[in-house]
Amino acid sequence: MTELHATSSLSWLETLPPVGVELVAMPVAAAPAVTLFPEELELVGDAVAKRRHEFATGRECARRALARFGLPPAPLLRTAGGGVQWPAGYTGSVTHSDAVAAAAVGAVAGVPGLGLDVEELGRLRDALLKRILTPAELTVLQAVPEADRQLLATRAFCAKEALFKCLQPLLNHWFGFQEAEVLLGVGVPERTEADGDQLAIRLGPGLTDLMPAGWRLAARCASGDGLVAAIVWVETVS
Repeated sequence: MTELHATSSLSWLETLPPVGVELVAMPVAAAPAVTLFPEELELVGDAVAKRRHEFATGRECARRALARFGLPPAPLLRTAGGGVQWPAGYTGSVTHSDAVAAAAVGAVAGVPGLGLDVEELGRLRDALLKRILTPAELTVLQAVPEADRQLLATRAFCAKEALFKCLQPLLNHWFGFQEAEVLLGVGVPERTEADGDQLAIRLGPGLTDLMPAGWRLAARCASGDGLVAAIVWVETVS
């Protein structure tokens, strides 16, 4: 279930979370005044006002998501790796663009890992794409009309960012954009095409070797309001 600010048009985000995951999104510009705990204020004490507001809105989203599991408001600090220190038994991810902040939360028992990312359309230049996308992904982009390239490229970038947020804390392994491939599937029959908001991601050998037996990745992507959002999570399989 997704909770949205009353003045928001972010209903397209409702397609993202799987069963068992709560997602809360709020427009940063329209966010109500939120109060950070003193411990959280210390984390952004030297930040500019814009960054503090984005941080506070993201933390507010996270607390509202946790409240759906019956957890009372509490400070959400940082791990040694820079991520959110979630309450015991829960995992999640916080993200924001200039306009939107969002948080997704799930119980570790059902969702061992979770990553969420939001990106603005139109910001990926050719030089950056060559760093972000694999040769196969670039080939796919070259086969589609120019008007569609930014959307597909942003989907791939967003999915890889969400993948990193999902797996890095679990595997304790820092990896780059080239170590995973989003199967965009446009004009390439042997690839799995994105089906609606579903995405398929192929991990490189290094990441595949690190994935514990019984773990399976799932991913979804959605777009609206000039934004693209992706969520990646780990499912356990018997």
